[in-house]
Amino acid sequence: MTLSRLDRANFGGPLVQALLYRAMKNPGDDWIEYTIDPNEEYDLYKVSYNVWGTVDCWWVIAVVAGLDNPMDRLPAGTVLMLPPLPLIREWMMKPGKTIQ
Repeated sequence: MTLSRLDRANFGGPLVQALLYRAMKNPGDDWIEYTIDPNEEYDLYKVSYNVWGTVDCWWVIAVVAGLDNPMDRLPAGTVLMLPPLPLIREWMMKPGKTIQ
């Protein structure tokens, strides 16, 4: 099985997740405000595709939403601030990068 470059298995693991948590405290102007639709409550893949055009960033949504299990319900109407795809890619290329 070939993984996408954006797949969680290829991401920097706990270090990059920690950077994401840190960035969430002060999101940039380019972050995406996204409201969960009723048909997306149990489908992080669908949310990922609707936000970034790829299903491979579902785990970013799980981290931002504080979900321990990706199968948990994300209630309709929940508003998330999500990082832009170029920033996610930048973190992947430089997992040791500090976020201002």
